[in-house]
Amino acid sequence: MKSLEKLYKSDENLSINGVPITVGFNEKDEPITMIVCEAGNPNHEKAQRRHSRALEASRNNFKRRKLVMAEIILDGKILKDWSGVLDSDGNEVPFTRENAIKALTKYDRLMSDVISAADDHLNFKSEEEIIEGEESEKNSGKSSSGQSSTENS
Repeated sequence: MKSLEKLYKSDENLSINGVPITVGFNEKDEPITMIVCEAGNPNHEKAQRRHSRALEASRNNFKRRKLVMAEIILDGKILKDWSGVLDSDGNEVPFTRENAIKALTKYDRLMSDVISAADDHLNFKSEEEIIEGEESEKNSGKSSSGQSSTENS
């Protein structure tokens, strides 16, 4: 299963400690960056188990369900920090549990972006693994679209 390991194995350090994901730019044209850890890491699995009853109980209450999901994201260390988030006066909003829950429950797209980034295994590969994969792809004569280089000409 070495071929699957090469495709799907994550860098454990990046998976648990997180990677910076730029989600946009603020009013000062500075990047808004979220530090996101990989979904399914041990912290995330533990938080999912801890909140499983609350998640099930909130099945028919959309507002409560969003809150429980935000708590799982924070307790599971999926979202660990942010920078570039400004208030209406242009001051940096500190990353706190309260601020993060407020943002995640207010902005559906933010929650979706964090979950998507956490679920994208390519975000959690080491640079060596990425370079190795690109070199392997070049040597096989395949482009990123999956077509051989002769098919693209």
